[in-house]
Amino acid sequence: MFEVWVDGSVKESNPGIGGIGIVVNLDGKPFKTFGKFIGENKTNNEMEYMAVIEAIKFLKDKNISRRNCIIYTDSKLVYGQVVAGWKVNYEHLRILRNKIRSLLEMVPFNIEIKWVKRWNNQIANDLAQAITEEEKRARRE
Repeated sequence: MFEVWVDGSVKESNPGIGGIGIVVNLDGKPFKTFGKFIGENKTNNEMEYMAVIEAIKFLKDKNISRRNCIIYTDSKLVYGQVVAGWKVNYEHLRILRNKIRSLLEMVPFNIEIKWVKRWNNQIANDLAQAITEEEKRARRE
């Protein structure tokens, strides 16, 4: 089973410099850890969504054995809007929610999205923070 922890981060302000962190375990062992700079003028909610999107894309490419997968997010908003049927009030978030739903329909295996408390998602959080901090520092130089 693939287990994936995801998180998004924004630096400077909200909106600001955005990035994501993703931690992937396979059968309980570390498989891949990566972060990605997403862009400028991004909100924290957008980054939380982008982390899930990038995790699904990663699983689509790497899960050739079609194992079951769980994606863990500490974003109640993303979990609520994607899984629990919460209303999406903003069009830019609706587009991201629909992208996740579309990607989930395209994969030939099961991906479950679960909410976890922030302290259970520390590695992905630290990675997302490091990516955005690195980008922030690079802009100062």
